[in-house]
Order: sequence, then C-alpha cells, then structure tokens
Amino acid sequence: MVKQLIDEYAAANKPVVFFEQSVYSSVGPSRKTVWWNAFGGGSATFPFVMADSGYWVKSGVTNFKTESKAAIDAALLRPPKAAISAMVNRVNNTLHFTGEVTSLSGVDLDTTVLYAIVYEDVNAPVSGKGLTGKYVRVVTETYLQDPSDSGTATFDLQTEELTNVGDWNKLHPVVVVDYYPNSSSNKHDSLQVAVETGIPPSWQVTPAKTGNGIISPSTVQMVTHNTTASFTLQPGAGLHAGSVTGSCPAGILSGNSYTTGAIVENCTVIINFTDRYPLRLDFSGSGSGTVTYSTTAGNVNHTVDNITEYFRDTVVTLTAVADEKNTFIGWSGGGCSGIGICKVTMDQNRNIAAVFKNEAPWILFMPPILGGK
Repeated sequence: MVKQLIDEYAAANKPVVFFEQSVYSSVGPSRKTVWWNAFGGGSATFPFVMADSGYWVKSGVTNFKTESKAAIDAALLRPPKAAISAMVNRVNNTLHFTGEVTSLSGVDLDTTVLYAIVYEDVNAPVSGKGLTGKYVRVVTETYLQDPSDSGTATFDLQTEELTNVGDWNKLHPVVVVDYYPNSSSNKHDSLQVAVETGIPPSWQVTPAKTGNGIISPSTVQMVTHNTTASFTLQPGAGLHAGSVTGSCPAGILSGNSYTTGAIVENCTVIINFTDRYPLRLDFSGSGSGTVTYSTTAGNVNHTVDNITEYFRDTVVTLTAVADEKNTFIGWSGGGCSGIGICKVTMDQNRNIAAVFKNEAPWILFMPPILGGK
C-alpha cells in the first residue's frame, strides 16, 4: 500500500516524500514523539505520512491508503501559510541550517517551532526496517522568535554529529514550521514544509606550512563544493608568507591572509614562510637584449624570463642593454619605469617587465619577371 502511494506520487511528479523515524522532542510541541522509524532500533515500522503536517486524527478501522491519499491531495491544494528560505551546509560531520521564515497567514511566529529533519535515501526499503526506503537520521528544533511582530523570523541551528555516513549525497534536509492551531494543545499543523533534494558535497582542505610560522586554522577544513577556504597567517620573526603551493586551486595571498580558489575536490594548501622575496623578470616585445642585476654580491646577466629570490631589504639595480639592431623600449611594473637604470629594494614580491623592440630592416624579395620584352 505504501509502495503504491510512493509510486503514484512519483509518477505524477508531486512534491511528496514518505519517510520513517522515531526520535524524542524536548522543545515545543512534541511532534517528534509521533514520528516513527524502525531503522534506528525502534520497534515500529509505520510510515509517517506528513499530510497537512499530520493535523489528522483517525480512530477505528479505516482504509489507510484511501485516507492517506485524500489527506495528501488536500494538503497539496492548500495555500502555504508561510514562506521558508533555507540554506544547508555541511560542517565537518554535522549539518548547519540557516534561513528565514515569513508568515503568510497572520500566525504569530513566536508561537511556532522550526524542525530541521535529515533523512537518508537508501533507494529501496530494508527488510524489517520500514517500508519507504527513506529513514530519518537526526532531527533538531528551535523556537522561532519575532519580538518586533514583523511577521519574519530567522533561524540558525546545527544538528548533532552524524556518524557512519557512507554517502552524504544520500542525505536530504527537510524544514518544518509547526504550531498549535486555534491555541489547541493536542493538535498540530504546519505553516509550511520545505524539502531540499540534496546536500552539496564537501571537500577536505588540509593546511600545511614550510618555515617558521603559524597558519590558522591549522586543522583540516570541510568546505562546501565550489566555495573557498580562508586562512590567517602569522610569520615567524623576520619572515613573511612568500608563496603558496599545494594542490588546491590558486587563490589570493594578501598580506597575512590567504583565500583559496573554488574547491572542487580534496586538496592541500601549503604556506611557505621565508625571509626572501622573489624578483620576477619578464622579457616582452619583439626584440631581445640583456638585463643585468647588480647587488653588493656582484652582477648577474639575464636574457630570458626568470625568478630570482633575494633576502629582505636587498637593493637590486637593473640595467637593460638591447642587442644589435634592437631597441630597449622601457621598464614596466615592480616600481620600474622609463629607459634608464632601475633600483628596487626587495621588501616585497616584485614583477618587472623589460620591453625590447626589433629594429632590423625588412628585406623584400621580388620574383623575376619572365617572358617580358
């Protein structure tokens, strides 16, 4: 019977979910005491059908399928009594629910309770453990508060730790806003129910470092798919965060903070604390030439792109000489400009371009003209 209802609503593409659970509520209307599940060790295998949030009492012999279908169809036609905007993120082995509820029916939100339900989709019923193939793993709840009577309330709650989760993509969150209609103390109704089809996958970002310094947080971070991870850096005395390596997508290093690129898989971010700064030289333009670095340690000539590291506060003088039939056009970036020598102090990472132009004359070859007179 339950399987028939599930198949009928699935075939009709109706927003109906059948699941089972058994948990205890200590907050608000004790709705959770009537939600059944044998999956967690309970003795019942009754499916819980949330029809109009269960504001439905029957006694005596009844046709469960007929009565359930009628209640569900009526619930689908009923206008929502509230609007729910919710976001769910995985935080380590818990789920974090945040969002906003707006009353559409004049019901005072101070009299309502919000339930965050997480059920697991096991695809098929398990023998002896229910009928729907969907079992609730955890439920948490909170009173909604609207002290200014604006008709809108926000919520922020987190589940207890979820253990032995084989596939987080099979967990689904449900948000229910519940209340006592007409001040009744023994009947419940819902303002609205919101079901999310899945939880974005999360990835592990493992921080590491080289050199003397502190990266915070220093433990593995769980990051939702396609979002970033941020770290605060504290270099040791006389050091700075010189570069970032590892397998995480490249991000932004700004002073003593680093934010990765969008994370799409497990990865490692390595902060390299150092007492040196890199000077990157790029040769650009159509020509060629030589750039000489001069320091107290001597001179070094460069003719191709390169990166050279210098200790903090080292003064480097750059001189450019064009090759024959070439012209030095000038410097670009890193504190250098013009066509003369450039002197820089290595107190930060510097990127400098030397622009050369080829002045060789064009040679035009003309084919011989044959057959002329």
